[in-house]
Amino acid sequence: MAQNDRDFMRIALDEAKKCKSEDDRVHPKVGVVVVQGGKEIGRGYRGEAAPGDHAEYTVLETKLADHLITGSTIFTTLEPCTTRNHPKVPCAERLVERKVARVVIGMLDPNPDISGKGQMRLRDANIRTDFFDMALMSEVEELNRDFIRSHAHRKVQKPVDEGFISANRGRDIDEWFRSVNVIYWNRNFYRDPMALYTHLVEVVESTCEQQEKTWRRA
Repeated sequence: MAQNDRDFMRIALDEAKKCKSEDDRVHPKVGVVVVQGGKEIGRGYRGEAAPGDHAEYTVLETKLADHLITGSTIFTTLEPCTTRNHPKVPCAERLVERKVARVVIGMLDPNPDISGKGQMRLRDANIRTDFFDMALMSEVEELNRDFIRSHAHRKVQKPVDEGFISANRGRDIDEWFRSVNVIYWNRNFYRDPMALYTHLVEVVESTCEQQEKTWRRA
C-alpha cells in the first residue's frame, strides 16, 4: 500500500474524530477524504454541515456538488450505507452516481442490516474497494467502539415469538427494568429513572398487545 494512501487514511480518521454527539442514540464517527489525481480535493465528517448528515453527503453534495469527481478515490472510515429513509439517498448510491473509481474503507458497518452490502454494491458497480491497513483500521474500530457494541447483540438476538411472550408473561416490570438496564446501563446512566421506567412500561405493553393481535389474526 502506497504511503500517500496511508496519509489520506489518517486524514479521514482525523476528520472522524471531529464528530459530535447528535442525540441520545449512539451514532458512528465517520470521516471522508476525496482524492483526485493523487491530490486531496475535499474532506468532511458526519454532522459537519448539520446533525445527522452523513459524511459522504456533506462532501459530495455540499462541498463538491459542482465538481466532477469521476475516477476519484474516496477514503471513508465506515462502509457506505445502503439504506436511508426516503427521500434521502444512500451513500453507496451517491458514490455510484458520481462514477468514482475506488473506495477505501476503514471498517465494515457493524449494523447487520448493512454490513458488507455497501461494499458489494460498490463492487457490483465496478468500483474497486480496499480497506485501511490493519493499524489504522484498529484505530477506526476503537473510535467507534460504542457504535460497534450497540449492534453486537443484534447478531445473536432471537426473534420475539409466542414462546418468548409465554415464558416471560409472568415477569413484573421491575424485573424487566433490571434486565434492560444491564444492557443499556452506560447509555441510561444520566437519565431520569422514572422516565426510563415509564418508557419501559409503554414499550412492553405495546409489544405484547401487537404480538397477541398478530397471533389472533393468524
